Amino acid sequence: MRDANPIELAYSVTKSIAYFRHARWRGRRICPRCGYRLLYYLNERYGCKRCRYKFGEFTGTYLEELRIAPNIIISHLLYLFAVGVPAYRIRFYVPISLATIEHAFRVFREAIYDSSLDELKELKLSDKLEMDEALFGGHRKGKRGWGAEGKTMVFIRNIPEKRQGHNVSST
Repeated sequence: MRDANPIELAYSVTKSIAYFRHARWRGRRICPRCGYRLLYYLNERYGCKRCRYKFGEFTGTYLEELRIAPNIIISHLLYLFAVGVPAYRIRFYVPISLATIEHAFRVFREAIYDSSLDELKELKLSDKLEMDEALFGGHRKGKRGWGAEGKTMVFIRNIPEKRQGHNVSST
């Protein structure tokens, strides 16, 4: 299945649920515990015939943590998260509390972080690097800038081949 645009997924709940089902199961459902393929369906859940483990559509994924109906998550929250609408405004558009919306956004950010971390592990750096610094975190009270407590500095980025950069020696 091709990469989905969040705007396209927001228009149709059935398409968005089908997209996430395909992303989860890759066309074939198996037991998350033992890997067995013979399953039975009972009350919107699946059961394994070998180990009798019962699981839902999104068991073992980030969507399992949310405990919200999939049509609300996928069609509304994910779209509004991708567009960049703040959580305090979203509470007027969806029938869930602000705390639940903030928790859902935190889960979305964790999923994005984990997938980008996996991509970073697979990425091999070329011989050209662009160096820049940025500070994340810290508290607003007290000292600002470089000396503030609790900040994390990030400063290296890989450059695509078409951009110019400075050569880095291998020694």
